[in-house]
Amino acid sequence: MSTSTVRLTTCSSTSCLDAIQNILDGIFNIRQGLEDLCDALEDLRCKRKCEAQKKLCEGIRKIKAGLCMVEEGLKDLRGLADREDIRVIEQGICDICEGIKCLCEALEDIRCGKICEAEKKLVKGICKVKEGLCRIEKGLDGIYVH
Repeated sequence: MSTSTVRLTTCSSTSCLDAIQNILDGIFNIRQGLEDLCDALEDLRCKRKCEAQKKLCEGIRKIKAGLCMVEEGLKDLRGLADREDIRVIEQGICDICEGIKCLCEALEDIRCGKICEAEKKLVKGICKVKEGLCRIEKGLDGIYVH
Protein backbone atom coordinates (compact mmCIF):
# COMPACT_ATOMS: atom_id res chain seq x y z
CA MET A 1 0.00 0.00 0.00
CA SER A 2 1.47 3.36 -1.00
CA THR A 3 0.78 6.70 0.56
CA SER A 4 0.75 9.91 -1.35
CA THR A 5 2.17 13.09 0.02
CA VAL A 6 0.51 16.42 -0.33
CA ARG A 7 2.91 19.07 -1.52
CA LEU A 8 1.98 22.65 -0.73
CA THR A 9 4.00 25.75 -1.33
CA THR A 10 3.54 28.35 1.38
CA CYS A 11 2.95 31.76 -0.06
CA SER A 12 2.83 34.73 2.26
CA SER A 13 4.82 37.51 0.59
CA THR A 14 3.06 40.39 -1.14
CA SER A 15 4.73 39.58 -4.46
CA CYS A 16 3.51 35.99 -4.25
CA LEU A 17 -0.03 37.11 -3.42
CA ASP A 18 0.02 39.60 -6.30
CA ALA A 19 1.22 36.87 -8.65
CA ILE A 20 -1.62 34.59 -7.57
CA GLN A 21 -4.11 37.44 -8.04
CA ASN A 22 -2.81 37.99 -11.58
CA ILE A 23 -3.32 34.31 -12.33
CA LEU A 24 -6.83 34.37 -10.85
CA ASP A 25 -7.71 37.48 -12.89
CA GLY A 26 -6.36 35.75 -15.99
CA ILE A 27 -8.47 32.66 -15.27
CA PHE A 28 -11.53 34.91 -15.00
CA ASN A 29 -10.80 36.48 -18.41
CA ILE A 30 -10.25 33.06 -19.97
CA ARG A 31 -13.61 31.88 -18.59
CA GLN A 32 -15.30 34.93 -20.09
CA GLY A 33 -13.64 34.12 -23.42
CA LEU A 34 -14.95 30.55 -23.19
CA GLU A 35 -18.48 31.91 -22.77
CA ASP A 36 -18.03 33.91 -25.97
CA LEU A 37 -16.74 30.80 -27.75
CA CYS A 38 -19.79 28.81 -26.68
CA ASP A 39 -22.00 31.62 -27.99
CA ALA A 40 -20.03 31.57 -31.25
CA LEU A 41 -20.57 27.83 -31.54
CA GLU A 42 -24.31 28.28 -31.05
CA ASP A 43 -24.36 31.08 -33.64
CA LEU A 44 -22.41 28.91 -36.07
CA ARG A 45 -24.81 26.00 -35.62
CA CYS A 46 -27.74 28.36 -36.19
CA LYS A 47 -26.14 29.63 -39.44
CA ARG A 48 -25.42 33.10 -38.01
CA LYS A 49 -21.99 33.35 -39.58
CA CYS A 50 -21.36 37.06 -38.91
CA GLU A 51 -22.37 36.82 -35.25
CA ALA A 52 -20.23 33.68 -34.86
CA GLN A 53 -17.20 35.52 -36.26
CA LYS A 54 -17.68 38.44 -33.87
CA LYS A 55 -18.09 36.20 -30.82
CA LEU A 56 -15.15 34.04 -31.85
CA CYS A 57 -12.91 37.11 -32.24
CA GLU A 58 -14.05 38.48 -28.89
CA GLY A 59 -13.48 35.11 -27.22
CA ILE A 60 -9.97 34.82 -28.65
CA ARG A 61 -9.19 38.37 -27.50
CA LYS A 62 -10.34 37.70 -23.93
CA ILE A 63 -8.48 34.38 -23.76
CA LYS A 64 -5.26 35.98 -25.02
CA ALA A 65 -5.61 38.81 -22.47
CA GLY A 66 -6.22 36.26 -19.71
CA LEU A 67 -3.28 34.19 -20.86
CA CYS A 68 -1.00 37.24 -20.64
CA MET A 69 -2.12 37.78 -17.04
CA VAL A 70 -1.50 34.14 -16.17
CA GLU A 71 1.96 34.29 -17.75
CA GLU A 72 2.77 37.50 -15.85
CA GLY A 73 1.66 35.93 -12.57
CA LEU A 74 3.62 32.79 -13.31
CA LYS A 75 6.76 34.82 -14.01
CA ASP A 76 6.40 36.46 -10.59
CA LEU A 77 5.91 33.08 -8.89
CA ARG A 78 9.20 31.63 -10.11
CA GLY A 79 11.41 30.91 -7.14
CA LEU A 80 8.48 31.34 -4.75
CA ALA A 81 6.43 28.29 -5.70
CA ASP A 82 7.17 24.59 -6.12
CA ARG A 83 8.61 23.70 -9.53
CA GLU A 84 5.98 21.00 -10.05
CA ASP A 85 3.14 23.50 -9.54
CA ILE A 86 4.85 25.86 -12.00
CA ARG A 87 5.28 23.03 -14.52
CA VAL A 88 1.58 22.14 -14.34
CA ILE A 89 0.60 25.79 -14.91
CA GLU A 90 3.03 25.95 -17.86
CA GLN A 91 1.39 22.84 -19.36
CA GLY A 92 -1.97 24.57 -19.02
CA ILE A 93 -0.62 27.61 -20.83
CA CYS A 94 0.61 25.35 -23.67
CA ASP A 95 -2.81 23.69 -23.91
CA ILE A 96 -4.49 27.09 -24.18
CA CYS A 97 -2.03 28.17 -26.87
CA GLU A 98 -2.92 25.04 -28.86
CA GLY A 99 -6.57 25.90 -28.36
CA ILE A 100 -6.03 29.44 -29.65
CA LYS A 101 -4.39 28.00 -32.76
CA CYS A 102 -7.48 25.85 -33.40
CA LEU A 103 -9.73 28.86 -32.79
CA CYS A 104 -7.81 30.98 -35.30
CA GLU A 105 -8.12 28.17 -37.85
CA ALA A 106 -11.86 28.02 -37.13
CA LEU A 107 -12.12 31.76 -37.74
CA GLU A 108 -10.34 31.40 -41.07
CA ASP A 109 -12.68 28.52 -42.03
CA ILE A 110 -15.73 30.66 -41.21
CA ARG A 111 -14.38 33.45 -43.39
CA CYS A 112 -13.89 30.94 -46.22
CA GLY A 113 -17.38 29.51 -45.79
CA LYS A 114 -16.17 26.12 -44.49
CA ILE A 115 -18.74 25.93 -41.72
CA CYS A 116 -18.44 22.19 -40.91
CA GLU A 117 -14.66 22.41 -40.60
CA ALA A 118 -14.99 25.59 -38.56
CA GLU A 119 -17.37 23.92 -36.14
CA LYS A 120 -15.00 20.98 -35.59
CA LYS A 121 -12.03 23.27 -34.98
CA LEU A 122 -14.08 25.51 -32.70
CA VAL A 123 -15.13 22.53 -30.58
CA LYS A 124 -11.53 21.27 -30.48
CA GLY A 125 -10.29 24.74 -29.50
CA ILE A 126 -12.86 25.03 -26.72
CA CYS A 127 -11.80 21.63 -25.37
CA LYS A 128 -8.11 22.55 -25.41
CA VAL A 129 -8.76 25.84 -23.62
CA LYS A 130 -10.83 24.03 -20.98
CA GLU A 131 -8.06 21.43 -20.51
CA GLY A 132 -5.51 24.20 -20.09
CA LEU A 133 -7.69 26.03 -17.61
CA CYS A 134 -8.05 22.87 -15.53
CA ARG A 135 -4.27 22.42 -15.46
CA ILE A 136 -3.68 26.01 -14.44
CA GLU A 137 -6.20 25.67 -11.61
CA LYS A 138 -4.61 22.37 -10.55
CA GLY A 139 -1.17 23.99 -10.39
CA LEU A 140 -2.58 26.92 -8.46
CA ASP A 141 -4.25 24.54 -5.98
CA GLY A 142 -0.80 23.35 -4.90
CA ILE A 143 0.13 26.79 -3.67
CA TYR A 144 -0.90 27.44 -0.09
CA VAL A 145 -1.57 31.07 0.81
CA HIS A 146 -0.45 31.70 4.40
